[in-house]
Amino acid sequence: GLDTTPKSADDVEEKPDQPMLTMLPLLRGDKARAVGRHYLEDPKSVFSEAIRTARTSVLLSAGDPQQLTLLVTSSVPDEGKTAVAINLALAEAQTKRVLLVDADLRRPSIGEKFGFDPAKPGLTDLLSGAACFAQCLQRVEGCSLYVVTSGRTPPNPLEMILSQRFQQLVKALAGTCDVLVVDSPPVHLVSDAVVL
Repeated sequence: GLDTTPKSADDVEEKPDQPMLTMLPLLRGDKARAVGRHYLEDPKSVFSEAIRTARTSVLLSAGDPQQLTLLVTSSVPDEGKTAVAINLALAEAQTKRVLLVDADLRRPSIGEKFGFDPAKPGLTDLLSGAACFAQCLQRVEGCSLYVVTSGRTPPNPLEMILSQRFQQLVKALAGTCDVLVVDSPPVHLVSDAVVL
């Protein structure tokens, strides 16, 4: 047949020839709306257990589990990549020093999901030199996860990501923690994620 779309978990694992980290259940209603903090709010749920499975899979596949940088993306918008990034970071933060960075400079949402002040400086302010790291760092209430939001939306997101300064900044951010989790735009929407 001509239909080559995946129909099962086995298809998903076999077709791209990559290991599957976990399968996340679909959340509905209020749980779907609050998915950003789901791991904190409902740590014993099936969703949270699947996040823990992903965390373990990542650690087992990592060359150096003591120093990880993870990029989370999706194929298209609204597939749940930010929810995965946040919940994976929350799970990692149980035992490690974790920094979550919103590098989706086009449709940032991490700050909103945590109820952070949108006027607080973030990644773009750090890149431009308008703010220092301490000014951009925010802690998630109720846990030990630290976050750098996207900051002000720039007119040229891709140029910022391509810059040497950005590369240096990512290395510097990775040096502040055990696990750096970076949320990025979808790969089929713009080329930012490919560059990242």
